[in-house]
Formats: sequence, structure tokens, C-alpha cells
Amino acid sequence: MVDEDGRKIHQEGNARQAYCLDGVLDARQSNARVYEETARGLVREVVGVGVNATVFAYGQTSSGKTHTMRGTAEDPGVIPRAVEEVFALVGEGRGSGDASSSIAVSVSYMEIYNEEIRDLLAEGDRRGLALGIGSRQDGGMVVQGLQEVVVNGAEEAIGLLDRGDAQRRVGETRMNARSSRSHAIFRMRVSRSSEGERGREGRGGRGG
Repeated sequence: MVDEDGRKIHQEGNARQAYCLDGVLDARQSNARVYEETARGLVREVVGVGVNATVFAYGQTSSGKTHTMRGTAEDPGVIPRAVEEVFALVGEGRGSGDASSSIAVSVSYMEIYNEEIRDLLAEGDRRGLALGIGSRQDGGMVVQGLQEVVVNGAEEAIGLLDRGDAQRRVGETRMNARSSRSHAIFRMRVSRSSEGERGREGRGGRGG
């Protein structure tokens, strides 16, 4: 049960044992509301400020992760809404009249299955190959061999997401006939560069 202010949750009949959270959205809420409450501010900071941000969906089989992140044609999930907003914001930036600034968007999509990382956008001989993890000079981590595809619009980015989803490992469970058997990370990179200024990057990632 969720209380009236949407910040506490408790078992029915046991209101005394409540868990306080930043926010609680129950099954009656639309994906539009979920996106507005959880991800929209992060997306705007990724594009506008250049920060890194992650939206992470966690839960047991059939708890609603795919519905929340992908949604339906009538009620798109967090990812398609974020993709649309990124390109809307990029379009605003390109239309600002600053000819000295350029913005590029690229995406990558990987899955983690049985302790192995696979590129869900890989084709040909690279499809299904296990990828390694390495370190960057700045101390960060990088997935070696993971391809990053430059995209010019939301439709193109979502098309790559659909293509990657078709390669994910799935299996039947007692609760879901086509349950994803892996964790997946869809990443968008927004790069901004201008004359006389070092490029600024923001990364948006989804995990599930």
C-alpha cells in the first residue's frame, strides 16, 4: 500500500511498519508520470550541463521492468521518452544560432549474461563474442570492442534499441514466457564541442 503523499509504502493491514522513500509510484501511474518523476531532470542535465546519469530498473521477473523502461506504443517507457527528449534538446541547441558549437549523439547497447559481456549491436563474425573490460588513462573502465554508433535522430536510436533487443537472451519462467535472462545497458553519449573550447560530454545510461 502507498500512502497519500506517495513517499511511504507498507503491507496492507500493517501501516505501522512503513518504509520511507524519495517517491513511490504504484501500478496506477502512467509511464509519462514515471519518466517525469525519475528521469526527465537527469536527461536535461546530461544535455545541458554535460553530467553523467543513469536510470536503473531493478526487480524480479514480471515485476514490470520492461514495461517501465520500454513501454508500449500508447504509453512509451522511460527509454523512448528519454531518447525523444535528448534529440528535442539537441535540436534546440542547434537552433540557437551558435554556429561555432556542434553536438553529436551516439549509442551503444550491451548485455551481461553468465558473467560475460556481449555487444547487442554487433553483426557478422562479432555477433555473440564475449568482450573484455579495460581501464582508461583517467582511471575509468571501458568495455573493449563495444561499438558506438552515431545517430541523427530519435527514430534511428530506437531502431538500434529494437535491433539489440532481438539479440537478447530470453527464456521461459513460471511467471513470464519470454523473460530476459541477462542484464542490459543502453547508453547514449551526447558530445558537444565548440571552437577554442574542449569538448563536453554527457552520458545517459539505462540498466536493467
